[in-house]
Parts: sequence; structure tokens; C-alpha cells
Amino acid sequence: PGEYIFYVQESDGFLFCPSQQLSVLIIVNDGPEAPTVSNDGPACEGEDVMVMASTVPGATYLWNGPNGFSSTEQNFVLNNVTIANAGDYFVTVKIGNCTSQSAVTKVVVYPVPSIVGEPTSNSPLCEGETLELNAEVLNADGLEFEWSGPNGFESSIQSPTIANVTEADNQGFYTVVVTDKITGCSSDPKSVLVSINRAPTGVSATNSGPACEGEDIKLSASYVFGASYEWSGPNAFTSTDRNPILEHVLVVDAGTYSVIVSIGDCSSEPVSTDVVVYPTPSASAGNDITIIQGSSTQLNGNGGITYTWTPSDYLDHPNLPNPVATPPIGVWTYVLIVTNEFGCSDQDSVVVTVLPNLVPETVNLITPNGDGINDYFTIDYLENIGDYTLAIYARGGVRILETAAYANDWNGTYKGKDLPDGTYWYVIRTSEKEFKGAITIKR
Repeated sequence: PGEYIFYVQESDGFLFCPSQQLSVLIIVNDGPEAPTVSNDGPACEGEDVMVMASTVPGATYLWNGPNGFSSTEQNFVLNNVTIANAGDYFVTVKIGNCTSQSAVTKVVVYPVPSIVGEPTSNSPLCEGETLELNAEVLNADGLEFEWSGPNGFESSIQSPTIANVTEADNQGFYTVVVTDKITGCSSDPKSVLVSINRAPTGVSATNSGPACEGEDIKLSASYVFGASYEWSGPNAFTSTDRNPILEHVLVVDAGTYSVIVSIGDCSSEPVSTDVVVYPTPSASAGNDITIIQGSSTQLNGNGGITYTWTPSDYLDHPNLPNPVATPPIGVWTYVLIVTNEFGCSDQDSVVVTVLPNLVPETVNLITPNGDGINDYFTIDYLENIGDYTLAIYARGGVRILETAAYANDWNGTYKGKDLPDGTYWYVIRTSEKEFKGAITIKR
């Protein structure tokens, strides 16, 4: 360092006619000293490392390191380091145009022990069995294990066991941490859930019966959290439902049904329920019937001990097996429901067809005295024969009434006057037939 003056002169090479001398002042400054550097390692993978340089007033910093690392900070932090961050970190400082020599600090990163996958166990277990735990590592040399778990459990071996386990004391999460004895680096904690089951107790089985054939019966077993169910019964019946349904049962489905309730491999003793199925009666409503308007027919039901006919319209006793039906024109379907001694029922139906009566029916005697009984000459079924004429004659052939639209309203009069008691004659004529008969008037 210091100040230096240099002179320069130009000539033609033979020292003839030299130029004037020119001077140049050169100042050489002291370069900055390299800073003192350090770091707070060694560190385990996943930790942070601070790298530091001493303060040089007025200087700028330039760091370089592994994997193309660079920084212009005086101090910096390597976050969540990996093995790739290990190595030498160099720094120079610069003041003006002067750069210091490099200073170096070595960052050391230790690998963290690795548990392969998750810890394992032979869970689920039944109470009284032996629990086996294990933490798989690539190389167990130089490693120590730290297990913790329910009820204050601790162990320092890789694969601990616990004999005669119970749900209350030993069920839950077991956690392990693996530590390198030399570096002190530890793995992240990893856990395994251990399930310990009791064999279900107090289990009961019931059913919704008794039932009649054709109905459904629901089997039911006690609810046990997390349990599975295995039913068996007549006719090779099996089910894994807690509450299976026997659909449309028959008498042959009656019998004892058993269920075993299990949690994992822990099973209860079988419990049973007896299913009762009553036979269904066979209802018969008889053969279909055809009758003429105005007539009656007896229905013929059998097959039970109680009977109900529906609809009850036009039946004299709808709760008897053999009621008398007198329906009007039309097609009538009567449904018979029979019930046996077990309350089981069946049904059948019969169709009663009532055809129009094509033969007019009349009263032979009228008593037009105003008492409301037989006051008028009535003709039933007249509307069924089509176009017609009605004529009424007195003895000697005198026609006292003729109409083509009779309304059952003649009460033994002629021209507004009462006819004497006696016998009269009526004639009903159609295009095809003629109906005639006598009428007696008695006042």
C-alpha cells in the first residue's frame, strides 16, 4: 500500500526528438480483511442452521455454498436442512473495489433415523391375548427406541410385547420415536392404534312373531358397537345382518334361530329365539253366479271360522258364510275374507252378474184407498223391454187406458172417476212379444 508516481516519454526509437515526460500517480489501498465466520451446527435434518460473519464496517458480503447457494446477507438461516445443505460456505467482503480473501465455515447435517412405513401391531386382539408392537428401520445399529402408550406404558426395545391385555388398560395409540445414539437426532413420532375387544356379553335375540304365513318376521339381536353378526336357522338360513327379515314366511320356516355376535375375532356364546308361524286359511267364495234382475242368490263361502263379505251392499248378513245377495242390474264383485283360530286370514272373490229382467211383472190387485199400499197399478222392468204400448180394458172390451210411457200411476180411474171394484185386463205389446193379464180393483 502507498502512493506511487510513474513517468512516461515517447521517442522514435533512436532517442532523437523525445517527447515531454508525463507522470502518473498510483495509489494502492489496503484491502479489507476477511471476516470471521461460524455456524450454530451441527444440526439434524429438518432443523435450522444459522450461518454468521463478523461485521466489517462499510462492507458488502457475498456468500457461496453447496448446490449453487449464494447470498448477500451478512448472516442467514438455512431452514429445514437436509443432507444436501451440508458442506463449506465461503464468504468475501467488498469495500469499494477491494475484495477480501475468502473465509469458510463448514455446515454439518446429520441424517435423522427413519421408521419404514408406520409402526405395526397384531391388533385387533381379544382380551387376554398378547400385544406385539414393532417399528421397522433400515439399520437398527446405534439406534435407541422410545415407546409410549396407554396406562403409562414405556419401552426402549424395537419390538415390545404386552401379555394378557385388557380393553381398559391397553387399548389406544402407541407412539415410537427412534434416536441415533451418536448424533442425538430423532425421528418424527409415529403411532399405531391398538384395538382390544371384549367378547360380547349380555347378548339377546328376539323376533317379531308369531306371524301368519305370507307375513314377514324380523329377527333382532342386541346392539353391540363395532360388532358383526352371524345368524343361522331352519332350511339352511344364514344372515350377517343384525336384524334380518324373514320375508313371506311359511310354516316350514318356524323353528329356532341362533345368532353369534363378534367383535373382531372375539365372539359371544350363541343365543336363540323361537319363531312361530301359523298356517293361513284357504278362503273360497264359490263359483261366479248369474241371476235375473229382481231375484236373489245365496253366496257360498267357506274356509275359516269368521267371515266378512265386502262390499256389504245388497247382502242380508255380510258376516255369515252364506249370505243372500239381491243386487240390482250390473256386475258385482264380492270379496270374502276368512279368519282362522290364529287370527290369520285369506280372501277370495265371487262375481255376481245381474241381467235385466225382460218379462214385466205386475201386481194383480190394487186397493186405491189412499193408504199408500197398492194404491197404483205397478209394472216392474217395463223399462227393459224397449218400445211398447200398454192398454187396460174393462169387461166388454172398453179401453180405459192406452200409453207408450207408463209411469206406474194408474189408480183405477177412467176420465177422472173411480172405476167400480172388479177385474180388468191389461195388454203390453212390443214389436216381438205381447204380455197380458188381469187386474182386480178392490177399494
